[in-house]
Amino acid sequence: IGSPIFFYQLWAFIAPALNMKEKLRTFGHTLFISFFFLLGVSFGYMILVPFAVQFFTQFVIADVIANEFDINEYFTSVSMWTLSCGVLFQIPVASFFLTKLELITPSWLRSYWRQAIVAIMVMAAVLTPPDPVSQVLIAAPLALLYQVAILTSKLALRGVDKSKAA
Repeated sequence: IGSPIFFYQLWAFIAPALNMKEKLRTFGHTLFISFFFLLGVSFGYMILVPFAVQFFTQFVIADVIANEFDINEYFTSVSMWTLSCGVLFQIPVASFFLTKLELITPSWLRSYWRQAIVAIMVMAAVLTPPDPVSQVLIAAPLALLYQVAILTSKLALRGVDKSKAA
């Protein structure tokens, strides 16, 4: 609840030391990060949460054991799922900044795409109920995000090349 005030105070402290170009770049990075985080939270809330709630309401161990839902645990679970998706959707942001730091390259990401897809499928199998629909529901957006990460890495690399030439 207090994070907007915190970020405003942080910006009010840092902004006077930045020139206009740095302020615009910071604004662009903030939009870039916020877009992917909100996209992840939206995916989690509108797609993952309804699917997970449906699964857990139908989950039965035995006839004598009944599901008892607690509103606190429900909100905790929904918050964790949506925030986790928001953080997970930061993969393109991470690839952008890691490329800017010259730790990864688009060609490196392309060369390991098969291993990334296998890792995504294993993670989807571990995190989801044992049915193929839920696994694909998680794996498909992550595989797409990996491709977007390659594109953002290309964009970051282009920016690095320009700065080295200057």
